[in-house]
Amino acid sequence: MTLSPSSIEQVIPGQGAMAQPSARARRRRFRFVANGKAATGLAVLGVYVLLAVIGPWIAPYDPDARSADVLQAPSARHWFGTTHLGQDIFSQILVGARSVMVVGLTAGVLATILSILIGVTAGYLGGAADEGLSAVSNVFLVIPALPLIIIVTSLVDQASDTLVALIIGLTSWAWGARVLRAQTLSLRRRDYVEAARAPRERTRRVIGVEIQPKLSAINPARV
Repeated sequence: MTLSPSSIEQVIPGQGAMAQPSARARRRRFRFVANGKAATGLAVLGVYVLLAVIGPWIAPYDPDARSADVLQAPSARHWFGTTHLGQDIFSQILVGARSVMVVGLTAGVLATILSILIGVTAGYLGGAADEGLSAVSNVFLVIPALPLIIIVTSLVDQASDTLVALIIGLTSWAWGARVLRAQTLSLRRRDYVEAARAPRERTRRVIGVEIQPKLSAINPARV
């Protein structure tokens, strides 16, 4: 006996209804592309990534080469002009785009991870843990990143992009941690969080399932 799709839906109630929301959910994932601002941001990011990948290959000049064309205005020969040493600025931007992308991405990821770990943990646990982690955040909040980078790079013979990214990331997470801590303090006493804690659920599950999704709209990395 062969069953038609309609008879299968009658035998298994709600099976067709379950398939439709899943397809709708898959379409909803890409709905943000229809947003003009999101599409523009993705296009700009794509251009930067493309320049970071192919920049050193298409640079018209050596970015470190000096010439007699000192402080030239933008022209057909030097699109962005030249520096006081005669270096082509456009070539410097093309070659340096890769390092900027690596430093920015690494520092942003590191600052975001530290902000989430310290801020959410301090706000959820409270008590002595909150006071200790808040004190650490206050210390890092007043550390200036730029002077620290200048000092470290002057002491190190060859400061790599990774070292600069680590310094920026380690000095940029404190503000985001304070914001996430304040938001977590307002969420930890909500009814649905208390209901999740009642059967003695694991702390990491309560934070990851009940609290963290509510904090996804907050951008903790201010790099």
